[in-house]
Formats: sequence, C-alpha cells, structure tokens
Amino acid sequence: MYQVSTLHDVRKAVRPAANPMPSISAGKAIVSDVRQCIMRFTPEDARLLLQNVHPRQRKLNGKRVQQYLRSMQTGKWHEPPHTFDSIAFDAEGRLCNGLHRLTALSQHDKPLSFFVIIGVQSPDDMPLPEGDTGYPRNKAFVSGIERNSWAVTSYLAEWVYGDRMVARTDIQGLYPLFENALIAIPRVTTHSPAAPIRAAFVFSYAQSAFEVHRQQVVEQWRAYCTVDVSAMWPSIGRLYKKIREMHGKGGSARHIWFESAMYAIDHPEVTKINRQADAGQRVADWVAAQQAGG
Repeated sequence: MYQVSTLHDVRKAVRPAANPMPSISAGKAIVSDVRQCIMRFTPEDARLLLQNVHPRQRKLNGKRVQQYLRSMQTGKWHEPPHTFDSIAFDAEGRLCNGLHRLTALSQHDKPLSFFVIIGVQSPDDMPLPEGDTGYPRNKAFVSGIERNSWAVTSYLAEWVYGDRMVARTDIQGLYPLFENALIAIPRVTTHSPAAPIRAAFVFSYAQSAFEVHRQQVVEQWRAYCTVDVSAMWPSIGRLYKKIREMHGKGGSARHIWFESAMYAIDHPEVTKINRQADAGQRVADWVAAQQAGG
C-alpha cells in the first residue's frame, strides 16, 4: 500500500517508495497494472471525481448519502487502517465503486482517507467491474452487540431518523442511551414480533426518571414473558387489532405493535391476566377518544 496526499486525476497517480509488506503464510504476489493505495480526498476532490462516474453506476440513494454524512460529521467514520472497504476506479479513471461515500464527502467540510483501487476492468460479458455482490456481514455482528438488542436499538433509531434503513453508526450512537434499559429488559421471550414490543418496554424504562416506574416496567415485562399472552384481556394482540382499526390498513404493523405495547405499559389496569367484563369496553372507549382527538 502507498499513500497519496490528494488527487485530481486518478490516471496520473504516482507510486512513491513502498513500505515493506507484512509476511503472510501462503500465496504468491503477482505483478499487476492495478494499483492500490491509501488516498486522502478533500470535499473539492470528491466533487471533481464525481464528474467522471462510470455510466453504469447504480442510482444514487439520497438516504444512504445522508447516513454516511452523519457518520463523517460526528467523527464515527472509519478511515484506513480501521476499514478495508475501498473506492475503485477503472482503467479510464471513471468511478466504479464509492459513489455514495464520495457524494457524502463532497458535502462534508474536512478531508478523509480511503483505500483506493485504480485500474479495474470490466469482463467482456459485463457492463461494469463486478462488486458489491457478496454476502454482507450482519451489522450486529460487526458491532459486537447481541442481535436482538441490536434489533431493538435499530427499531428505535427508525423513530429518531424517520428511516427504516438506518446506518450502523446511527444505531451505535444510540445504543449507549438504551444499554442499561436493555440489561433491565432482557430478551427472555420469543413472542413475535419480539423487537418492536421489547423496544416499547426498553424505551419506557429508559425515558422514566423515577425508579418506581422503571421497576413497574420491569415487572410488566416479566409478566409479559411468562404468561400465556393469548389469555390476557385485552392482550397486546387484541390491542394491536384495535389500534390497527384506528390507523387503517396503511399503517406499519411493526409500529402498531410498538404503539400497542406502549399503551399496555401505560395502562396496566387493562392488561390483567384474568378476564374482565368491562375491559373490552375500556379499550373501545380509548380508541374512540383517540379518533375524536385525531
């Protein structure tokens, strides 16, 4: 690998004296015209390079660009050697991989370093050099966070950023805010959908300033995990049906589950395990009041 301070034309990149390569246990180095380096691009460099994008590049996704830009602006963007993702240019100097990263950099206010590959070529039967077709690593796995806890934090991040496809760094940024709540509200149930409902209990625990209320939420979670949910009246499942009637068919089922659980937490008197003759009417009255207020 070698480092270049900046670049306006990738075809003119010059290779300085290389650092010695670390030894590995197998394989053989092959001489190639393809060059690999660490390069530092300014926002102005990025804007210039974006003028020469391979014509078969994917369509730009604005939400992904904003996710990357947030990571850059908050200092959570990983530069070499802490990443092995690369930006690639073909033999004509056209950008083949890294469109979203360079677009985000073009809107940033500081330079950043990237691994760069220069000189890739398209096979005869393909319009673009092959890339981004492998099996992706799970975000929770990469971050070292338990999978369901990651799913809960990811779901809560959807509410924060208004986007179901939330960036890994966004979720990692929120995780410390809910870490204690995730410990207090452990995953001990497989009731479906587990993440949105557990997210409601985690959020209720985290946002409360009173220890008594937090303990109440913990006890409600234990009850939810150990009783037969179908025997509860009104159960979260029944609340789901009622709230879905209020929202109409266009509402997200996952969000309705979350709202149902939030209502159940705030109204423990209507979620007793034993059947109550007037429980259904109380739910109906609540739904009517929500409709009248909306």
